[in-house]
Amino acid sequence: MSQPIITSTSGCVRCVKVRLDASGKRLVGYVTLNAGEHRISDGLNNPDPFFFINTEELMPEEGILQRAILKDAVSYVAALEEPERPASMRATGRFCRTSIELVRPATALVGEVFIPTGQNIAMVLNDRRRFINLRNVVFGDAPESYSYLALAKSVSRTWDVLADGTST
Repeated sequence: MSQPIITSTSGCVRCVKVRLDASGKRLVGYVTLNAGEHRISDGLNNPDPFFFINTEELMPEEGILQRAILKDAVSYVAALEEPERPASMRATGRFCRTSIELVRPATALVGEVFIPTGQNIAMVLNDRRRFINLRNVVFGDAPESYSYLALAKSVSRTWDVLADGTST
């Protein structure tokens, strides 16, 4: 069963509700997409060492409005809502179904990774981005699934290709 979709829009700024794992601590909150960013991974893959989240645990009455999180501490960010990219920005390619063994947290997941036209999975796994986008993700035997997940490559140990081929 998919997680609920929640979006907040304020002028040109869009916030996406996320669940993330940072150093083993799970947080739920909102990440702001800056101008020109269409996915959470756009901000996660830029060279800045930190990203910011407005978490539900923060207390504005005590002056805590945002939390800065070191990207290297993040295992994954599951978007409880992932905005649609404009049709003009959608790449062509295929989705490759994979099984991924994670180091942190110690578990396995199954999901689909996008392989752009002219590339293969080795090129996608070895590119310079810190995070890789997955869709239709299930962790181990967990009953819930995630329609979108940004996974830190640094927490993955092995990738098994289960099926290669759903074209976009």
